[in-house]
Amino acid sequence: MALKLILNTLNIYTPILDKNHSIKTVSHQEILINKYNYFPVILKQNGDIWRDGSRFILNRLKNSYENVPDSTLSCLASDLCEFYTFCENNEINYKFTPRNFIMSPINRFRQELNNLMSENKISKNTVKRQMGTICKFYDWLAKEENIDEKLLCKKETRKINYHYSSKDIEIRPITQVKGLYSSENLNDTDIIIDDGVLRPLLFEEQEVLIKALIEINNPEMLFIFLISLLTGARLQTVLTLREENFERYPGTLEYIIKIKIGGKSNIDTKYNKSNIIYIPRLLYLNIKNYLNSERYKNRATKFNIKNEQKTFRYVFLTNRGIPYYTSKKDKNNYWYRKAPNGGTVRTFISNELKPILKKYDSLKDFKFHDLRASFGMNFIDENMPDVIEGKISITQLMSELMQLMGHSEFRTTERYLNYRTKHQDKKKKEYRNKIESKLLSYLKNKNEQFY
Repeated sequence: MALKLILNTLNIYTPILDKNHSIKTVSHQEILINKYNYFPVILKQNGDIWRDGSRFILNRLKNSYENVPDSTLSCLASDLCEFYTFCENNEINYKFTPRNFIMSPINRFRQELNNLMSENKISKNTVKRQMGTICKFYDWLAKEENIDEKLLCKKETRKINYHYSSKDIEIRPITQVKGLYSSENLNDTDIIIDDGVLRPLLFEEQEVLIKALIEINNPEMLFIFLISLLTGARLQTVLTLREENFERYPGTLEYIIKIKIGGKSNIDTKYNKSNIIYIPRLLYLNIKNYLNSERYKNRATKFNIKNEQKTFRYVFLTNRGIPYYTSKKDKNNYWYRKAPNGGTVRTFISNELKPILKKYDSLKDFKFHDLRASFGMNFIDENMPDVIEGKISITQLMSELMQLMGHSEFRTTERYLNYRTKHQDKKKKEYRNKIESKLLSYLKNKNEQFY
């Protein structure tokens, strides 16, 4: 079977011979970085590197400035390991071109995945992801190795109707692998597909969640959850916020504080996309107070990364001074055997939060990313009256939400509108303008005694 090996650091360069026939290294012309932490390579059963699979993963770094997460490359490697192991176990040459596509390696692998899914051994999302990886692998092989096009994925295009108030508002074509079960029905408004399957929380559920966090009395987790819920930020963004982002004291009339994320900032975003998050004043000031508390100072003292400037220290550190998540741009990542990636938050949800939430059936399957979906739905509920009154158009509303959430495709944002069309929150009129103030009211009078 194939195995995935994680290299702590991969140095990337092109070796050349100088006039004295000595080997020198120069920067790679297509890969714009000279090293990458936690790079995965694929090993065959005999211990040799599977060159095609590993080169395909390396190809993902071309024309990229470290904005490809190591988790993405690790997932690609895992999918390729599954495929290579399948080929080995069934004595299949993955470059073999049969007369009939049905007998091609990729089609046989697809059939295997569909069989496993029908036996409930893997999910639809797993099937879609793995087939997507293998299709891209073969597309790359076609360019690099000039393999027969008969080996490539067979694709089909179909049309999807989007609905709002029982009316078709647009028809979009999508392309998918032929014969592959789709993991997503874009007309399904019982869920929202946005980096996974999400379910927005009703406002009452949001209140239950925040009260549970206060009951647990963990200020770090309370702030982490509130930032995501009130800004729509992903976990990687929240956990890579730094002290420098909370140094400034806001003006008297500054009710929302802007923080730049992604791009040239020190804060991670998906694909390093530049954006801005807007933090409510009360939450910002509470975090600022927390950073001056003895609780945080004790943790920061243990954050002993060499030559690390105070302004670049992470806001969220464990009681051992270890960041909950380290930025992909963090030059000190090599200090860690495995870079922290938010596991502390996931463990907290499983071990401390869910036991409290289990008495609420609707929250038993709660995921952190549901907070992001809840932010999107809160934003729609708060601003939809302006659409109804004609103050803004539905397109303006969705465009603003798309910007706030950093969506790359408009159709992702539309799913929030489709969801609200079907799932009306009967009490939303009572609180649509009080969402932030009511949730943040739980922070009042806490200050230093909370820390």
